[in-house]
Amino acid sequence: MRLSDRKFQKLIVDTLEQDWLARKDANHAQRIQQQKTHIGHAARFRPAEVASAFSVWNRSLVKFDDARAGGKQIVLSLKRLGL
Repeated sequence: MRLSDRKFQKLIVDTLEQDWLARKDANHAQRIQQQKTHIGHAARFRPAEVASAFSVWNRSLVKFDDARAGGKQIVLSLKRLGL
């Protein structure tokens, strides 16, 4: 897990929490507390990593590190194309 993934997860959960607190919805507040336990423990797959995993998938699991490496290559290729 990357440090930036933990920060991203916290940002998302904190943003949802602020939105749901404004609604004063007890059910959502409970769900937020449950999600907080996953921060830093749940995998975050970035779009390029998903594309990479899908491009090599053959009905067997794709390892996170392989998806991440392929994702980096996709991002580099896009940057070379000016995208």
